[in-house]
Amino acid sequence: MHNQCILVTDCNSRWLVFMKKELLVSVFIIFSLLAASSTVLGAATMGEISSETLMTDTHTMARDVRTVESYVVESAHPYTNNFDYTWTITKAGATQIRVHFTQIDVESNYDFLYVYDYANAQLQKLTGTYSSGGWSSWSYGDVIKVRLDTDYSVTKYGFKIDQIEYEDGGGGGGDNVLTNGVTSTSSLATTGATEMWTIEVGANALSMYSVLTCGSADFDLYGRRGAAPTTSTYDWRGYTSGGEEVTFNTPGAGIWYLMVRSYSGSGSYGLTVTITYGGSDTTPPAVTINSPANGATVSGTTTISFTATDANGISSRAILIDG
Repeated sequence: MHNQCILVTDCNSRWLVFMKKELLVSVFIIFSLLAASSTVLGAATMGEISSETLMTDTHTMARDVRTVESYVVESAHPYTNNFDYTWTITKAGATQIRVHFTQIDVESNYDFLYVYDYANAQLQKLTGTYSSGGWSSWSYGDVIKVRLDTDYSVTKYGFKIDQIEYEDGGGGGGDNVLTNGVTSTSSLATTGATEMWTIEVGANALSMYSVLTCGSADFDLYGRRGAAPTTSTYDWRGYTSGGEEVTFNTPGAGIWYLMVRSYSGSGSYGLTVTITYGGSDTTPPAVTINSPANGATVSGTTTISFTATDANGISSRAILIDG
């Protein structure tokens, strides 16, 4: 019995040792998992203190012609206290533009880096550390602005931009180009869908009269000069029930962007924008006949192609043969 008791005691001891080892391994695994999750959470909060984020990809939106090129803008390293300065970055002819940050490091919740569009509408408000950098939001038009605003204490690295990316729509805002006084048609497939149009407004414009028809659907219309409007950033809008009819006085020269948005429903629509000009216009339009060539002899049915441009827009076109 004595030997059996020792054997039993020995077995129990080995069992207890085995249980301890199991418990230690389990504790170690749990601790490791907690440490790993803590590291991930810490990276998320330390990487971007604010709710704003930077884009890491270069394929976030459909594009016309997109170009990336070197463009260096940076703050002092470190920046100074009580500093407030705005850098303006312009790419002539661009329809939208954004910048690439190699790094951002500013005092969290006290110093801020802002990104604005051409009209100083805020696109982003960044604070804290973005060690891997990234792309800013897109600014419609050919201008984007970056502002660093610091308080009275604590300085950090600041920021550095090494590239810009821009889209060139060929100088006219893409394919959806409106002609003064002419109705253009299209359709929206679902609630919330949008479509962008542009029209060039010349000098001495007195008013912009926009009419949107959309049948039984409820579509809204937003207008903005120099950049695409959004539902929160615009120069004018029409948001009544059904279609829209909006008159905007003294619109100003430049490319105007008009966004049609489905508030409710889907279907076809028609958009007509009429620009009324004042003052005397003594400069005739510039007309170029593309085909047939000058002096050519033609017979039968002939297609005549020409281009006409005018600072105040072209309201109608006609071809007269021999007078």
